[in-house]
Amino acid sequence: MGTECQYGFKDLFQAAFGREASQEEMDEFSHLTQEEKNQKIKEWAKLADWNALDEVGADGQTYTAFYPKWGRRL
Repeated sequence: MGTECQYGFKDLFQAAFGREASQEEMDEFSHLTQEEKNQKIKEWAKLADWNALDEVGADGQTYTAFYPKWGRRL
């Protein structure tokens, strides 16, 4: 399992904004399209100074993986 799989959306949000995401914020995020989620993840990763990279899933859809820059991808 790669390092990026060890972190969730709440971890990225915390790193980007310095606080926990509210349930309302996570609910709003969960209702976004995959493309919108990928864009949001890239914005949060930039704020947090984390890595973000697009990967194609087994279903052919693009997902943005993320992990701290001090971590390493396995």
